[in-house]
Amino acid sequence: TLYAGGWFTTAGGVPASRVASWNPDASAWQPLGAGLDRSVLCMAAFDFGSGPRLVVGGDFAFAGGAPAARLAAWNGSS
Repeated sequence: TLYAGGWFTTAGGVPASRVASWNPDASAWQPLGAGLDRSVLCMAAFDFGSGPRLVVGGDFAFAGGAPAARLAAWNGSS
């Protein structure tokens, strides 16, 4: 999966609050949940022991509506 993060609010015409993934099967971008309230500055994959997750850092206070304090992890659904 290809992930993109930044200061955008749409990806390929689809609403996506600062983070999105590319779905090669549908040839389309899709948002990652409710997204973030401010920009993504860095991204990495990390395995916490239950499989890899996308970890993002940036200038945000909320991820998916939950308090995140500049660091958040995506598990595939939230």
